[in-house]
Amino acid sequence: MKIRTLIVDDEPDAREALTLTINNYCANDIDIIGKVATIKEAVQAINKQNPDLVLLDVDLVTETGFDLFDYFKEDYPFKVIFTTGYKDYAIKAFKYAALDYILKPVAPEELNKAINRYRKGDSLNQKLNIDTYISNAQNSVESKRKMVIPHGDGYDVVKLEDIIHCTGEANYTNILVSSGKKYLLAKSLRDIEELLPKTRFYRIHKSHIINMSYTKHIDKKKNEVLLTTGEKLPVAVRRLNNFLSLLQK
Repeated sequence: MKIRTLIVDDEPDAREALTLTINNYCANDIDIIGKVATIKEAVQAINKQNPDLVLLDVDLVTETGFDLFDYFKEDYPFKVIFTTGYKDYAIKAFKYAALDYILKPVAPEELNKAINRYRKGDSLNQKLNIDTYISNAQNSVESKRKMVIPHGDGYDVVKLEDIIHCTGEANYTNILVSSGKKYLLAKSLRDIEELLPKTRFYRIHKSHIINMSYTKHIDKKKNEVLLTTGEKLPVAVRRLNNFLSLLQK
């Protein structure tokens, strides 16, 4: 069955470019039921046509795509894939909230990947994810922001400042938080490192990232760090001096 899809973008050229990409590469998957330029038009189209999916531009001229959700107080009766032309700030924000997004101009292969994720139902608990994004956007202190982490059949929302340390093994990472809970993510430690704020987190070893706030003692002879939790983790020799410098700031 085709996915009934609404396109929301205030740029006519962007709407048409996305339409062309869909028609050329995703015609068997997507049925475009409307193309609108404003949030008001989007609300009207959603209420009238009940789309399965909204391809939603983040940056509109006088508003943002997130203004759409002010009109739907309960869980949203549609799924969303965000589109944005701003790579640098957008990627980390979307990853924190586990939201699906595509960078503009939209590449066919990225659109197909997003459609596959949609069909697999990966965009669960969407209201939780969007609320987390909005909360993060309103908080200027990055370490105070939150991350949505898959857990069991749903998601947990974890404050970044509550993450104690991350341990990587192959393409997986274990995350320990202050409550004692552990999470296993299907992401490499490098992926997690790029996501965490460098003002608080430091990769002390090829396999370990720690929240420096939980540092209790450093043993320079053994090249170990003792955390406030009582755990001892190795510190790579070449990283030790930089680690000490960061702790003194």
